Amino acid sequence: MENADKEELLTLIAHKLRFVEGPLSWIGINDLESLTFMRNDYFEPLKVKNLAEGSMPQIPKETNLVLIQLQNQGMKQAISALPQISALAGLQESMAKLHDNIFLIDDLVFNAASDLVQLEILAEVFYHKFFAFGHEGEAWVKLSV
Repeated sequence: MENADKEELLTLIAHKLRFVEGPLSWIGINDLESLTFMRNDYFEPLKVKNLAEGSMPQIPKETNLVLIQLQNQGMKQAISALPQISALAGLQESMAKLHDNIFLIDDLVFNAASDLVQLEILAEVFYHKFFAFGHEGEAWVKLSV
């Protein structure tokens, strides 16, 4: 049943995003100490382009969205790292900061969720003006840094 639901969700995403110019350039951060960037299989249907994998010295200026999902950390733990997040090299000069597109995902909630719910969470974060599945506040929040 979940595969059918996932296919239905992917069809909905494709339909809603057909007029969106893409890809949206983004960076996902897993570790603040080493500025380690993430990768995920869901991103292709979401019309997004990952600007970094592995590690880099700073966030590129052309980054439209920054997604922070600190490994093995819940929302409260991750929010306590706001001063460190705000000080990330390149963040203050990025397009993500200019357009207020900096998000935090609760890693514990995300990893406990089904594939379908993970896809819903990512769709909400990347295109919060198009999608509302009810995960904001529990699985993710928008940051003002």
